[in-house]
Amino acid sequence: MSAAISAHTGCMENAKDRPAADEAAPRAAQAEKRVLASSLAGSWYSDDPGELRAAIRALLPKPAPAPAANICAALVPHAGYQFSGRVAAAVLARLRPEDYDRVVLLAPSHYRQLSNAISMPDVTHIGTPLGEVELDLDFMARVRGLRGVISDPRAHDREHSVQIQIPLLQVLFGERLRVVPIVVGQTTPSAALSFSRQLGRLLDKRTLVLTSSDFTHYGPNYEYVPFSRDVQRKLKELDHSVFDRFAATDLDGFWRVLEETGATVCGRCPIAILMGMLPSGARVHEVAYDTSGNQLDDWNNSVSYLGALVEGAWPSGAASDNSAHAGNEPATLPPEARAQLLSLARTTLEICVRGDDMPTLEEAGVELTPPLEQVMGGFVTLTINGELRGCIGEISPSRPIWEVVREQAVNAACNDPRFTAVTQHEAAKIRIEI
Repeated sequence: MSAAISAHTGCMENAKDRPAADEAAPRAAQAEKRVLASSLAGSWYSDDPGELRAAIRALLPKPAPAPAANICAALVPHAGYQFSGRVAAAVLARLRPEDYDRVVLLAPSHYRQLSNAISMPDVTHIGTPLGEVELDLDFMARVRGLRGVISDPRAHDREHSVQIQIPLLQVLFGERLRVVPIVVGQTTPSAALSFSRQLGRLLDKRTLVLTSSDFTHYGPNYEYVPFSRDVQRKLKELDHSVFDRFAATDLDGFWRVLEETGATVCGRCPIAILMGMLPSGARVHEVAYDTSGNQLDDWNNSVSYLGALVEGAWPSGAASDNSAHAGNEPATLPPEARAQLLSLARTTLEICVRGDDMPTLEEAGVELTPPLEQVMGGFVTLTINGELRGCIGEISPSRPIWEVVREQAVNAACNDPRFTAVTQHEAAKIRIEI
């Protein structure tokens, strides 16, 4: 039985001495193919590939707009294409696909209660009539290690806030498209900010964050009638009172306006998460605005659609920006501390797979020394004969490394949603990397 350990603050892309999460990621990409077929085909949009592609191309602005540079995020609506498609297409048509390696899609949950949680599907592809889109499994493996991240299939099976975006991206991004679909539950402001801080540290300059949200849902159908006269003008004012706080990156003001007006913005939580992680100096530009009331000339009920681009850049190496060692060589641990952590992970794993409580340091036979009290992030990766068996960790350095290793050893063995829990029989075969 062999074991290896390498500890750093944050995630480094050094092939000689990279954290276990990076070594395990390529294996994640070799996972058995699992496809989530979009439930919208044949209802929200055509199930005929030619018709669907033509319908999307008809939504694109003419003449084609000049591409926008230095865009790190975008806001798009998610109703049926006949209602919100032109607003979404006006935003996406201004992006340069070659600028991005992945699209992180933040979208609200309409069909599943996810209290203070975010969910990612346990699949490798999303299928539409235009083909299958590959998910960025390497990036998703890192997101799964964050607090509050789950995988609830019922949050994804028919979630239109995600699935309506995929064909648009397929047409505009082509074969290079890789997506990270994240369904955001009903979060408190503090929980949203916690997700912002965690997720923001994973982003880099090759990432586009696409936030999916409609704006005000007005009328008896939505049980929201704050006014009954001059509806068109007042709706526009209401929508922009919310959007203006987003554009000003005023997170407290954003939540305050929503509370004071009751504005029914379905993607408020994804928008708040985006706001909480926007890079310093980011600038928000409104691209398009429309309402279903305007399109149907019926103001008894109306949904608003607003699209915007965010100019800025996610900092490279954001994962270590808040580290005491940022800008220097990655922090390392002396050999004796590495051995102690490895022993702690091994003992914790073996005790917990038996169903016993998490051991104390004393029960694990580990002496608490100053190196083990360093505040660091870390991943615990489990393999059997070179095959990934579990990998969970935390990138943000927020607590002593011994606490990180002890807890993530349990999570990697018992709570990685991609695998069944490690059994006692398997425990002796497990190779541990930190």
